[in-house]
Amino acid sequence: MKLITHPPKHLPPQRSVILKWVKNTISSDEVKDELASRFKSIYALEDIIGTSNTRNRHIRIDLGDETEYNTMLNSGKVTIFGQLLDCDEYLPAPKLLICSKCNLPGHIKKICSNSQVEMCRRCGKNRNDGENHKMCEIKCHHCGGIHTSTDYICPVIQKYRRELVLELRSRPDLLPAQAQLFIPPECREPEQRTRVLENKAAQHEQQLKINQQPQRSCIKFNYSNQNQWPSLPSSLSSHATVVCEDNVM
Repeated sequence: MKLITHPPKHLPPQRSVILKWVKNTISSDEVKDELASRFKSIYALEDIIGTSNTRNRHIRIDLGDETEYNTMLNSGKVTIFGQLLDCDEYLPAPKLLICSKCNLPGHIKKICSNSQVEMCRRCGKNRNDGENHKMCEIKCHHCGGIHTSTDYICPVIQKYRRELVLELRSRPDLLPAQAQLFIPPECREPEQRTRVLENKAAQHEQQLKINQQPQRSCIKFNYSNQNQWPSLPSSLSSHATVVCEDNVM
C-alpha cells in the first residue's frame, strides 16, 4: 500500500512573521531563496491575500526554529536584494464560526433553525437536490452579490465580524492568556489605533505564577559529616594527582 502524505500549508502562527511592503517585482521564490541562507528553518512562505496593490504586498513566513524566529523578529528589518524591508509578528485575524446548513455565522449546523435544507454556499439552493453544485452559478443568498455566501467580503459576514471584534474589545477577559488576535482595518474604530486583541490581565497573572514557582536550589555539601572522605594533606595532593595521571597513561 502506497501512502501519500499531505503536510499542512502553514505551521501554527506562534512562529510566523509578516514581511511588509515587498515589491511586486520580487517573486516569492526569490524572497525564499534570498532568506534560505540566513534562516534555514523556513517552513512556508506565501503572499497574504488582500494586501497586494499595484506596487507591493505583504508576505507571511513560517519558521520552525524559535531562535531564528526571535532573531528575525527582534531585528525588525530584513534585507532582500539590497532593500531593507520591515518585518513584524504575524497575528491571525479572528475567525468566524459559520453554519454549514444556512451559511450564516454564529452557530453550527446541529442547532440551526434558519433553514430546513442544507443550502449551497454558491447558489443558495438545496445542496442535496441532485444537481452539480460545483459548477452552479455563484450568487450570495445573503446579499445577492457575486461571491459565495461564506466569503468575508459579504456585508452580512463583515457586519457580524465587526460586532464580534467590538464585543471582544469590550470583554478581553473572554480571551485566553496566550491568544493574540489581529484586528482587521475594517473592524477598527476611527479613534482607536489598537490593532491587537489580547487579555492583558490573564497574561499578567500567568507571568506572576511563573515568577512565583520555586527555583531549584543547589545541594550544599555538609562538611561537618564525619563519614565523608577526609581531605589529603597539601604535601600529598600533588603526589596523588601524579599517580592518577600515570595510571591513566
